[in-house]
Amino acid sequence: MTGLPLVIDGRPVPRSFVVANCSDPAHAYEVHPKGLIGPSAQAWHDLANAWEVGKQDGVDDETLYRRLDAVAQCHGAKPSRNLLHCVLGGRSDGSVLCAAITGALTGIASTLAALGVEQAIVLDNGGSVGWYYCPEAGATPVVVVAGPNHRPTGTAFIEFDLGSFPQPVSHPVLADHL
Repeated sequence: MTGLPLVIDGRPVPRSFVVANCSDPAHAYEVHPKGLIGPSAQAWHDLANAWEVGKQDGVDDETLYRRLDAVAQCHGAKPSRNLLHCVLGGRSDGSVLCAAITGALTGIASTLAALGVEQAIVLDNGGSVGWYYCPEAGATPVVVVAGPNHRPTGTAFIEFDLGSFPQPVSHPVLADHL
């Protein structure tokens, strides 16, 4: 599995890292390629082009972040804050945290670190996340939660046998950090 790191050695990654390493600008700014979110479709395209040029030029993360932020400011694009993301994190005791969580990636990273996560990645890098529950072996999986861009066809699955229906838990720190 690969994914954008959100927490490294117990520390949330900075916004500059997130912006410089998200190939789709919608994960860093409230923009959409068809203009459905944010100021315009052109904002998304200009940010995507600036990201591509920066990567081709081999600029460092901080420089690329400043370039993209300048483009976003010209368009009036705000930081992204409402996408549903799928994250996988590990704690020092060996436990694994899997979450479908809405928010800015930097806010999610801070929340995960506050929950004691030492290493975490975002698996989907955007709203295409979907979580399924299979009530019994061989049964058709049922969607529990899915983002607006969820695509059931061509989906990759990670399967966990929990022995019963998963009991969602909302940790009190979530209300303080998102």
